[in-house]
Amino acid sequence: MEAQWLLLGVALVFTALMVVAFVSPNGLVRGNVAWFACGWLGSEFAPWLAAAAFAVVAVSLNLPAATQAEPGRLAVMLLVASGLGLVAVAGRTRQSPRRLAAALRDGLGRSYAGEVPAQRLAAVAGEIPLRRYLNPVPRRSRAVELMADVPYPGGHARNVLDVYRPAAGCRDAPVLLQIHGGDWIAGHKRQQALPLMHHLSSQGWIVVAVNYRLGPAARFPAAVVDCKSAMAWIRGHIAALGGDPSFIAVTGGGAGAHLASLLALTFDDPEWQPGFEQIDTRPAACVALHGVYDLADRKQRYLHRRSRLHWLGANLMPRPLDREAADWDRASPATLARADAPPFFILHGTHDSLAHVDEARDFAQSLQRVSANPVAYAELPGAQHGWDTLCSPRALHTVRAVTHFLEWCAARHRALGALRDNANRARS
Repeated sequence: MEAQWLLLGVALVFTALMVVAFVSPNGLVRGNVAWFACGWLGSEFAPWLAAAAFAVVAVSLNLPAATQAEPGRLAVMLLVASGLGLVAVAGRTRQSPRRLAAALRDGLGRSYAGEVPAQRLAAVAGEIPLRRYLNPVPRRSRAVELMADVPYPGGHARNVLDVYRPAAGCRDAPVLLQIHGGDWIAGHKRQQALPLMHHLSSQGWIVVAVNYRLGPAARFPAAVVDCKSAMAWIRGHIAALGGDPSFIAVTGGGAGAHLASLLALTFDDPEWQPGFEQIDTRPAACVALHGVYDLADRKQRYLHRRSRLHWLGANLMPRPLDREAADWDRASPATLARADAPPFFILHGTHDSLAHVDEARDFAQSLQRVSANPVAYAELPGAQHGWDTLCSPRALHTVRAVTHFLEWCAARHRALGALRDNANRARS
C-alpha cells in the first residue's frame, strides 16, 4: 500500500510540473515564485521529464504491488497523461528557431545573415548536435580563460567583475557586458547567461560579467551607476586584454535586462556617472531578455499591482511612486525611447510569470517607432522567465540567435569604421 501512495505522490509532482508549464500564467499567479520555479523546470526540461515519467510507468507496470489498487492505477494514468503533456510542451520549443529567425529578419532585414562574414557564424551554423542537449549544465571550454573578481571603481565589495576571453589571446575582439538579474536584491555574475558567455568567449569575443550593489541596502540608481562604472572600466582597460573598446555591447536578463536597457538609453546622463562624467558609456548594442521595463506598471497589467509597487518602494526605489513619480519614470526604460538608441534585440517568453510579456512587447514597439537603429523583438512560445540560464534546447537556440544579432552589429560597426577611415584619408 505504501508503494501505491508513493507512486501517486510522484505522479502528482509530474502532473503539477506539466500543468504549470503548459498553462499560460494569469494575474492570480503572476509574481508567484513557486509557480515560476515549477514552470521553468517543466518548460525548459520537458524532454527529460517526459522520459522520466514514461520510465516510472514502465517500472511501475512491472511491480504489481504498486498498481493493483486504485491509487496505483490512478498514478499510472496521471503519469502517462503528464508524459504526453510534457511532450507537447517540448514541442513548443521547436518553434523557437523559427520565431527567432523571423524576429531577426524583421528587425535587421531579410539579408542580415549575408552582412556577417561567414567565418564569424561558422560556429552556430547547421543543427545543434544532440550531445549538446544531453547535459544541461553550462561548462566553460578550456579555450576560454577566466579572470575572476577584477575590481572596478566604486569601492564596494560588490564592485567586481569577471573577464572571459580566448585563452589563445585575441586582438580587437568585440566585447559584451553581461548584467545579472535577481529582482535587484540578489544574483551573482556567475549564475546567469553562462551558455551565451561561454559560447561567445570561445568564438573570439571578450565577455565581462559584472556584480553591482543590491537593494534594499543600495537604492536606485546605485545599480545603474555601478554598471556604468563597469562600462567605463571596460572602455579604459579592455584594449590591454585584446578587446576593442569602441565596440561594447550590453546584455542582461530580468532585472539585468532593465539595467542593460537603461545603459543603452541614458548614456548621456552625467548624474548617473558621478566622477566619470566625461567617459563614453554608450553601448554599441543591447540584448534584453525577459526584462522589466515599466516599474510603475502604468497600464496596470499586474493583478497584485499595489503589493508590487510596495515591494519596489521597499527594496529598490528611494521613494514611493506617489511621492516621486518622476524618479520612477527615469528608472523605467519604457518611458525613455529615443531616436539615437543603439540596436536592440528584445526577447521574452509568452509564459513568463514574473515579467509580463505585454510590457516587453510595448517597449519594443515604442523603440521601433522612434529609433533610427534596428529593433528586433522575439516572443518565444511557452518560455518561462529565465529560460536562458542552463543549456536547455530553447536556451541553445537563443544563444544562436543572439550570436547572429551581435555578430551583425559588430560587422556593421567594422564597416562603418572602415568608411570613416576612408573618408578621413580622402580628406587628408
